[in-house]
Amino acid sequence: MINWSRIAGAGALLAGIASAGQAWSLDSLADAYRSALRSDPIFLSAQAQYRSTLEKLPQARAGLLPSLGLNANQSSNRAEVKYAEQFADINRQFRINGWNVSLSQPLFRMANILQYGRAQLQVEQAGVQLDMAREDLAVRMAAAFLDWQTALRTRDATERAKVRMAEVAAQARSGRRENLVTIPDLLDAEARLRQAEANAMEAAQLLQVKAAALAKIVGVLLPADLFSFAAQPWPEVKGAVNDWVEQARSRNGQVRYQMLQMAMAEKDVGAARAGHLPTVDLVANRNHLYNSGSQNIVDGSVASTQTIDSIGIQLALPIFSGGIVNSRTDEAIALREKAREDLANAVAQAAIDAQTYFYQAEVGAVQVDAADKRVKAAESTLAAARSGRILQTQLDLDVLNAEALLLAAERDLFRARANRLVAVLQLRRASGELTDQDLEVWSKLLVPTVRQAAVR
Repeated sequence: MINWSRIAGAGALLAGIASAGQAWSLDSLADAYRSALRSDPIFLSAQAQYRSTLEKLPQARAGLLPSLGLNANQSSNRAEVKYAEQFADINRQFRINGWNVSLSQPLFRMANILQYGRAQLQVEQAGVQLDMAREDLAVRMAAAFLDWQTALRTRDATERAKVRMAEVAAQARSGRRENLVTIPDLLDAEARLRQAEANAMEAAQLLQVKAAALAKIVGVLLPADLFSFAAQPWPEVKGAVNDWVEQARSRNGQVRYQMLQMAMAEKDVGAARAGHLPTVDLVANRNHLYNSGSQNIVDGSVASTQTIDSIGIQLALPIFSGGIVNSRTDEAIALREKAREDLANAVAQAAIDAQTYFYQAEVGAVQVDAADKRVKAAESTLAAARSGRILQTQLDLDVLNAEALLLAAERDLFRARANRLVAVLQLRRASGELTDQDLEVWSKLLVPTVRQAAVR
């Protein structure tokens, strides 16, 4: 079970930076994840829910522990009594005060015993929920981080294409003035420029959206630094698909959650049936009463003190309560059936998710290889276009197209790698394997481009 106190550490500095809208540099994917643990509102909400559920245990324990109560009172009295004959009238003032201490210790209350067991399961279930929230945060943060990086590459590519297209359009205008370029060619160059400007504007707006989505998770606005995948071997997805499926059937977070829900439903059925059982309590009382006088004719002005102690066993046996116990039992049984079906659905869904993400990871490896080959082909195309330009056998537009093709191929390669990374994380989450260490491993493969260039 996760100890929330370890992950709710000091985040005031990060929160202050985020609220000020300033950019704060993170050196790795793991840094972004650690920042997200302190800032993501969804995860912080899950932490608060976990802390609140922890209180279910002492609340249930209270039903097994003794209760002690104290009552005290004091009153001032004035009595006026007039008699028709024989007796003198009474006009008297007196005080009455007293206190009562009562102790009750449950000896047998089956519903309370079952409720305490249910609270233990509920706390364990809350721990599973917090684990699931942490795993979900890891996947969401990684996906948002990689979406942001892809948007950065798209923005840079469209900006470069816009600059190059402006040069081509200027060249076309100059050529038209000298009657070297036809009007259709000029209009085509102008249209391409406007389209390049629109693409750049759209990419810049998309980047703002992706940056805001990431900042919502990590709590800070990150500078536009490019991260690239290092040329290192990737972690392998070991084992066959059936191995991952079988593991997911028992270790998936949602499966574990529903298992505990099923166990709690069993407790609820027992607690409902316990409505037919007697309850036995140990009760003890001490009652103290002081009178400074009374309205009695005889000795009414004499003070008195009275103390009574009592201890015993109290038995309560329900005989008939309008059928509410039977109704509550039927309700609990129906909810137990619901929990059983929810568990079966969670097991089946975990198996499907494990299969889906395993196949995505496998296909992702092939897509990465294909994207890598497209990058190499685009590099060759660009080299040929530049050579033709030097030999004056090709136009600037051909070079522009080749550059755009290379930038798109490089972006697609990054996206293919990012998709495979997310698929592996989702596979490990579906099978109950995802831990914080996974982000540390991937952080070594996804590093800032400047640092990567320095290492080379």
